[in-house]
Amino acid sequence: MTSSHGGKKMWCVGELDDEYIFKMEDVLKIYERPLSEREPVVCVDEKPVVLHKDTRPSVPMQPGQVARRDYEYERCGTANVFCGIEPKAGVHFTKVTPAWQHFGEGLGEHTSDVVAPRVYRRGPPVPQMHFH
Repeated sequence: MTSSHGGKKMWCVGELDDEYIFKMEDVLKIYERPLSEREPVVCVDEKPVVLHKDTRPSVPMQPGQVARRDYEYERCGTANVFCGIEPKAGVHFTKVTPAWQHFGEGLGEHTSDVVAPRVYRRGPPVPQMHFH
């Protein structure tokens, strides 16, 4: 289901039925788990970004005046930012790739380097519910 907000189409939850709520509560139970060295809870997300280059020099901040930057830019391609957070351990990590990659090719390797040395058992992956 989509709706229009400022001329942009947005994804939104169509109906909060019993099945949806059951699955959401299942995901929330994962976040309630205590901190565990052997079974860390790691949250991941990714976001595509457009790379911009200024076409005119910006005006630096001065007393009583904020910095100013022209709205025109030159597009210099795209990149993808992968982010991982282990909230209860206070660990976070990011990886930027030149283009969209599957999670395993993007952040997956980095996650393994940071978290996996401490993991004893990995549970099944939780599907992303696209709330962002």
